Amino acid sequence: MPISFKQRISVSLGSSVGCEGDTLEIPVIISGAREVGAVSLVFAFNANSLQLVDWINSAPQTASNQWFVNQVGNEIRLAWFSLQSANIPDGQPLGVLKVVGLSSSGLTWDLVTPGNCEFGDEEASSIPASFVSGSLTIHPLPSVQLTASAQAICPNGGVSILSTVADPSYTYQWYLNGQPLTGSTGDSHLAGQSGLYQVKVTNTNGCTRWS
Repeated sequence: MPISFKQRISVSLGSSVGCEGDTLEIPVIISGAREVGAVSLVFAFNANSLQLVDWINSAPQTASNQWFVNQVGNEIRLAWFSLQSANIPDGQPLGVLKVVGLSSSGLTWDLVTPGNCEFGDEEASSIPASFVSGSLTIHPLPSVQLTASAQAICPNGGVSILSTVADPSYTYQWYLNGQPLTGSTGDSHLAGQSGLYQVKVTNTNGCTRWS
């Protein structure tokens, strides 16, 4: 008697690196997806480490039905089903999750709860699958605390020393009314003209914060 074996699906979460508050993309990559009729995927992360913004379907083969994607606490859940099975080319992104990164976290598939990470065919039979987790690395923003030696600069004269947090690993650029002040790249600035002063501070990870 001939025996039929289903091809094993492999699905992996990508890893993303950015600064606190950045909108980042986490791809979901799949291989071995043949005659897929249903998808249920759930992964967990540290509490308050990210916020789901959007899901972009990258597999036109699954366009026959809508994806259901939502965030519940510290989990993101993805589900799709169709009476018309899909064959997805190996290595093609199933989709891309857009998230706001708040702190670093592992992105771990829930392989314990029944039904949370499963693939099925159009006959509702389970398709074997393996899962590779991902990660989110979030660099903190630099500290910015602007202080002035005077609350106001008189139009007829007077100066104020503006300063912010001094850190030798930071780079600084001061602005007046939205325009960069040439040569003003230290942690303090001698302001002799009235207007709106700001400082842009960047740390070694390329993360920037404005005063």
